[in-house]
Amino acid sequence: MGFGLPAAIGAQFAFPDKLVIDVDGDGSLRMNLGEMETCTTYNLPVKILLINNLGDGMVVQWQTLFFSGRFAGTDKSLHKKDFVESARADGFEFARRVTERKDLRRNIEEFLAWDGPAFLEVMVDKMAFVFPMVGPGMAYKDMITGPYIPARDKKPVLEAKLDTSDHF
Repeated sequence: MGFGLPAAIGAQFAFPDKLVIDVDGDGSLRMNLGEMETCTTYNLPVKILLINNLGDGMVVQWQTLFFSGRFAGTDKSLHKKDFVESARADGFEFARRVTERKDLRRNIEEFLAWDGPAFLEVMVDKMAFVFPMVGPGMAYKDMITGPYIPARDKKPVLEAKLDTSDHF
């Protein structure tokens, strides 16, 4: 956690003519939020795509799947940061938030086409999990593929009751 933006900045310095996108979560970006100003100070055209679920998504996922929903240290509701305003304060001319699925494609296209550093925050459901994943003590061959990716074998390693409705 916290490595995405610094790695993207380094990749952009190394490959100035390439498209570099940091796909980050809100918990991770909080760890190096000050580096957003590095992008604008050096006019690095890094694109920051923030997936915001108002909490530490991967930790919530683990606590749900492997610890019977016993949550600890993942509720960020008392610390709601306005990442778009933070991006603007750091000099991002393109800084937007998407809350509706219908607005996603247009905003991503404009985000990618922007000439210079760009920031796009996409709000998602706290229980929208990331798959595939490897659980504690599991081997890669036993990875959990989730509701949309077929498992390698017929018998799933873990049966989790997930809401597979159209989360955003």
